[in-house]
Amino acid sequence: MNTLKTFSTSLTICRHHFVKLYAERKFSSVIGSSGRAMYGAQQVDTAQTTSSYHPCHVQVPSGQSGSIRCMSVAVDKPSLWERAKNQMGITGKLKYPKVKLKLSGYNMYVCCQAQVDLEQMFQDLDLPDTFNSWFLVTELHVWLCMVRLAELGKEGRVVRNSLVEAMWADVDRRSKELGNAATLTARKEGIQDLGSAFFAALFSYDEGILGDDRELAGAVWRILFERSVDKEPHQLALMVEYIRKQVHHLDHQDSDLMLRRGVVTLLPLYGDKLNVDEVNSKLLAIFSRKMVS
Repeated sequence: MNTLKTFSTSLTICRHHFVKLYAERKFSSVIGSSGRAMYGAQQVDTAQTTSSYHPCHVQVPSGQSGSIRCMSVAVDKPSLWERAKNQMGITGKLKYPKVKLKLSGYNMYVCCQAQVDLEQMFQDLDLPDTFNSWFLVTELHVWLCMVRLAELGKEGRVVRNSLVEAMWADVDRRSKELGNAATLTARKEGIQDLGSAFFAALFSYDEGILGDDRELAGAVWRILFERSVDKEPHQLALMVEYIRKQVHHLDHQDSDLMLRRGVVTLLPLYGDKLNVDEVNSKLLAIFSRKMVS
């Protein structure tokens, strides 16, 4: 009994650490349009105020135009005043109204859901058609958007927080649709477990995208494939290329359109060409007008 209590206490402390870390910093790594790679995870317990730099190597998938050079990774600790403002929800003067930015976060989530071909991903990656698989695919695409939003300053953080809020609202709605398959208590505990796993996944994906293909493949295998020994090498290779090409693709999209409307486009699982007509047909249902040219 004491062992179980100790484990429960440790799990609570771990979850609190993730939530605190998420609230105090720009979470995801960024590959900027200049090719500079930046990493936003803060060293919360560090007393130093200066930045530290670490080498990284970022690869561009074959067939992509341009290149991303080997740059430094900067880790900056926010000031005490900045952390206090973040805790109180004070963002300062924003380029767009906060209400509009929050709506953009929800729109961005809907964009991701509309463009991801779940059936194809489940089939080609040998993922079971379950609630858990849906969440693993969804958190991957939410993280991809977070990577891009981390570039966009205070406005990007507002949109990012709203994007994550939209994801959890959808998780709650879908979990209720399970009906008798999950009691209220089991559903709440399950969502809490997903929350802890989500924050851990952000760390792992960030580390993977800043490393080489082997490190990114390791993150995919641990999170998306849940350490399954049945996955084929070509499936890992497919997802490594998929993630890198999406980061490259998102990096070249209109920042103002992301902030004002929450519009993003995603490349298909195979290939690096965007089907503009198909994307517009999907987005028309959301925005009632053509958004991609």
